[in-house]
Amino acid sequence: MPETEALAIAPAVHAIMGRLTKDAAVACDVLRHEWPLLIGADNAAHSRPLSLVNGTLEVGVKGSIWFSQLKRMGSSALLRRIGERLGTTAVTAIAFRPE
Repeated sequence: MPETEALAIAPAVHAIMGRLTKDAAVACDVLRHEWPLLIGADNAAHSRPLSLVNGTLEVGVKGSIWFSQLKRMGSSALLRRIGERLGTTAVTAIAFRPE
């Protein structure tokens, strides 16, 4: 697909993803699939979205070093990336939990 065609359909895909991800279960499944793109491969190898309840994404993190790394990274940048990638405001907060 030429780049101009991809750019032309991007708004439609963004709108569809926004509608789909209003359902918390669907949004959480999409986040699990997109996780490495949202958080980076290294971070994704040590963390995973667990649930999405009332706008809070619960993320399980393996190991105290990775837990500290993700806490330092902060949730505001990740929330922005989630909104940009998924076109939704279904996720309003992130809670990191040790696994």
